[in-house]
Amino acid sequence: MAEPRRTRRTGAETRRIVLDEARRQIEAAGAITLHVASVARETGISETLIYRHFESRAGLIEEVLAELWRGYVEEARLEAEALIARIDDLPAGAVTPELLASVMLVPRAGTNPVRRQLRVQILAAAAELPTLRARLAELQRELDDATERLIRRGLDALAVTDPPHPVPMLRVLISALALGYAVDDLRGDDAIDDDAVRAFWTRFYRDLLGR
Repeated sequence: MAEPRRTRRTGAETRRIVLDEARRQIEAAGAITLHVASVARETGISETLIYRHFESRAGLIEEVLAELWRGYVEEARLEAEALIARIDDLPAGAVTPELLASVMLVPRAGTNPVRRQLRVQILAAAAELPTLRARLAELQRELDDATERLIRRGLDALAVTDPPHPVPMLRVLISALALGYAVDDLRGDDAIDDDAVRAFWTRFYRDLLGR
């Protein structure tokens, strides 16, 4: 009896297998440790074929990091849209500085120190890889737009028509916080906690209202 013919993988399937394994290794040990040989060994796909799809180690790393960043942006964008919907569902006057302070925990919530450090690695890699930097910039604009909509909706809910700081600057501050958390993680047990973040933003919104 003849053996059944083996189904050959498509190029897209091969790329996906390689990307998934490279991502697993990068998430486990960082981009700097990734070697094409280890990806080939774990997937059973030859280094020659991997290079045919990605041209270089840097090209493979770039693809993985761009995918990771795209996932982070989409996750954060959905969170921002959900918070906007939550604010829209509240009755007039029900939005408080305390509620908006909890919104400012979003860049920190849902992540962990490992993921925050990986984001720093992605930004560092983008400094050396111009094409990755361009891809991240395009993705970041999507998140920036959602963040600015969230800020404007929060200010509208508080009836703040003339904020002391322009909305783009507040958006930059939120983005800087996300990076700052990763740096603060290095302090270990004495890193800033959620209560301190919440207290800061509660005071910030109260100042906007003159309370």
